[in-house]
Amino acid sequence: ADGTTMVVKRLFANIPARMKFLKKNSSEAGYVSDLLGRIALSRPEIAFTYTCDDKEVFSTSGDGKLENVVLKLYGLDHAKGVIPIDYTEDNIRILGLIGKPELARGNRSRQTLFVNGRYIKNHIISKVAEEAYRNTIMVGRFPFFVIEITMPPELVDVNVHPAKTEIKFANEKQIYDVAYHAIRSSIYKAEEKPEEKTTPVIRVYDKPASSSTTPAFTYEQKKEEKPDAAVIRQFMNYTIPERKVEISPEIPEVKVEENRFSEPTLDEIIDFSTEKTEVIQEEMAEFTETVNYVEKTKIIGQVFDTYIVCQKGKEMYLIDQHAAHERLRFEELKEQYLKGERLSQLLLTPIVLNLEFNEKQTVLENLADFKTFGFEIEDFGGNSVIVHSTPIQADEKVISELILEMADSLAEQRKHPVADFEEKALDMISCKYAIKANHKLSSIELQDLVDRVEDMEQTGVKTCPHGRPVRITFTKNDIEKLFKRI
Repeated sequence: ADGTTMVVKRLFANIPARMKFLKKNSSEAGYVSDLLGRIALSRPEIAFTYTCDDKEVFSTSGDGKLENVVLKLYGLDHAKGVIPIDYTEDNIRILGLIGKPELARGNRSRQTLFVNGRYIKNHIISKVAEEAYRNTIMVGRFPFFVIEITMPPELVDVNVHPAKTEIKFANEKQIYDVAYHAIRSSIYKAEEKPEEKTTPVIRVYDKPASSSTTPAFTYEQKKEEKPDAAVIRQFMNYTIPERKVEISPEIPEVKVEENRFSEPTLDEIIDFSTEKTEVIQEEMAEFTETVNYVEKTKIIGQVFDTYIVCQKGKEMYLIDQHAAHERLRFEELKEQYLKGERLSQLLLTPIVLNLEFNEKQTVLENLADFKTFGFEIEDFGGNSVIVHSTPIQADEKVISELILEMADSLAEQRKHPVADFEEKALDMISCKYAIKANHKLSSIELQDLVDRVEDMEQTGVKTCPHGRPVRITFTKNDIEKLFKRI
């Protein structure tokens, strides 16, 4: 009933030479703490208490909830920032927790993998997870996860490492694909459940109502939307007549009852006196203020030929022109690719590239993949290939770099298969196509890029394909704090 107590003494009594290679006590205690934490994560139904030098390091409740173990080990921010994962395919189950993008770290220390209950280290599964998080976290950052893979034991070889911390799968490609789709689908499900904001919005019918009993405007509770200029113009067109009519000086009254506008009939609208137009325009101005009509972004300029400075209301923000254009181009290429449209552009003068032997072999073995993404490449003898078409118009150096990057990626794909290579390829192409840093833009180019970035952000996309932010915002208060004004 009291459990089991294990005591280890004089560990190095017979092998004192081993003790010389130990690190300082705090380092060794850290290794012990890390291992015990992994064991606690593997069995959330068991209560663990770890004490070091008479100080409690962690204590789990044993209630069977993995989230509570994460809370004890990593803190409240991690407990709140995890996404549950439970995915089964082909008799393989992926179960556990993955972290939201904000939990990503600069190393893999918070990645825990179990296979049939055993803690193991597998850099390929880590790579699969990082591919699944592509476009959601920055390059060089690594996602948090605690995952257990349950599968038939005959499909796992545990005897490939003396410490049993490394294993080999009988069908690696299958495991990697299942793990990728499990993580990817969980990320998408989490992104589809943002907090919905409800604010009154105005809906305008296609034409004026034929009777005063049918309102042309209604208030509804729905996802946040902001009326644009087209809505305002439509309201004006239905309210202010274009022709001059001299009749009744009285204007039909528009009443507001129970969040509804009672609209005058079409005949009454035509009877509006042109002398009353100014009155209606004044009322229209008050109307636009009421619905918080969004003012236009003002472009201040470009700094270091890299960042665009803008002002909007009481906010100032910087746009990274390369990150912004790269993301825009990526979305365009992705849409073309998904629609099956041709990405290829014929070069006026074919380019001959000299490659190393292994590089050329990789290119020739993957000609079909290169063609899928807009390249037409042929063997040109020796260690050379000739390029007739590319997905982008660029100089020989850029095209050569792009082909070599894709060749390296394809070689890596062959060694360690991961899903969704298509998105990675489009990412590389868009990066080469994008406006570079240290490039001066004209005022027209600046305006076009800013407008497109704002449109893109309305869809929820706010980073480049590598996960870097497209823009950073400073409020007036933020700037005043920096200058110690407040």
